[in-house]
Amino acid sequence: MEIVFLRHNDIDKTMWDEAIASAHNSLPYAYSWYLDCVCPGWNALISENYQFVFPLTENRKFGISYLYQPYFAQQLGLFSSQKISSEIMHHFLNAIPDYYKLVEINLNYANAMHDAGYVVSKRKNFELHLAKPYSEIKKFYSENQKRNIAKAEKSGLKLTDEISISEIIELFKLDRGAGLETMKPKHYLLLTELWQVLQNKKMCFLRAVSDGQKNYCGALFIKTDKRIIFIFSGNSDEGKARGAMSFLIDSVIKEHSEKPMIFDFEGSNNPGLARYYSSFGSNELVYLHLKKNTLSFPFRLLKK
Repeated sequence: MEIVFLRHNDIDKTMWDEAIASAHNSLPYAYSWYLDCVCPGWNALISENYQFVFPLTENRKFGISYLYQPYFAQQLGLFSSQKISSEIMHHFLNAIPDYYKLVEINLNYANAMHDAGYVVSKRKNFELHLAKPYSEIKKFYSENQKRNIAKAEKSGLKLTDEISISEIIELFKLDRGAGLETMKPKHYLLLTELWQVLQNKKMCFLRAVSDGQKNYCGALFIKTDKRIIFIFSGNSDEGKARGAMSFLIDSVIKEHSEKPMIFDFEGSNNPGLARYYSSFGSNELVYLHLKKNTLSFPFRLLKK
């Protein structure tokens, strides 16, 4: 198989997006317009006629080119409508140009591999298949989850679409974001830009839980014809006490039940979040994180 490295301006975006749309492991993060937002100037590895495509999310620091996992793009790696064997995966990983002295990227759930000189770690995702009737899906909720939803319903909380992305961000900052050093102002700006891009594509929606006076929690969902991704949310202390987020997630699951779709919780390796996502009866899936550091001294010390 011939694998070609293409600079950003040489990528045929139409062919690229057709390849992602037809891929058996298609994910919205890999569309050209999505990558243009979260990683402007990304490059790529492709095989003939874009049968296999692999985005290379490049950045530069101190004059050094490296590959990183962009914010709000959980899984990338190799995409194709054809079977992706570990041998093909190996060929693509070996085709990554050597001048990327640092590689820290996530593959996707359909990418298996054998040793290719990378440090490999496992990351967790949780998915719930929505094809069954809602009553069947809810049977697999934990008892605590069912109580949370009932608590929200009995306290008179209501679902609403009357919330902005900026309000969801503020809810997040006051809650989980308060002690999260990895989320900086530039990342919140990026999220706002991404929401605008998704909105223009009619591929997202916002939802909140309110008492009629104020919103207790809110979330941004990406929506494709096969997948709903719970990509970002914000909660409040009052929302937690009244089961608001469980009520919100349950409403999306209920609305899209009996459809050939997947509710994608988008993580997490955090034990508390993993427990919460699995309490909706979701299945754990593993995707791989790859790391390779060939930086020279002293730069190598910066990324130990």
